[in-house]
Amino acid sequence: MSLVIVHGGVQVDPARTAEVSAAATAFQERCRAETGCLEYQLSWLAGAPDRLRLLEVWDSEETAAGHTTQPHVRDWTAFVAGAAVAAPAFTKLVVEAAAV
Repeated sequence: MSLVIVHGGVQVDPARTAEVSAAATAFQERCRAETGCLEYQLSWLAGAPDRLRLLEVWDSEETAAGHTTQPHVRDWTAFVAGAAVAAPAFTKLVVEAAAV
């Protein structure tokens, strides 16, 4: 089984962190409810409270790809782009999972 892991983040306008935090909570819950989502975390980076971090884990490349087409993802992406002070950076890894 292949897992898809996406990790990264974006720096947001410090004046908008409370607004972004509230929106992130709702967005995170919608993502966690999607089929194939094993983990979805949005959090602020310790020591850099204006840096929003992302960790996603999906059970397949298909479910990860499907996530990117969801209306709530398009809305979130547009919202965060408006609050960002720099371009986001993400890394996507596809790994073979082994039973432990």
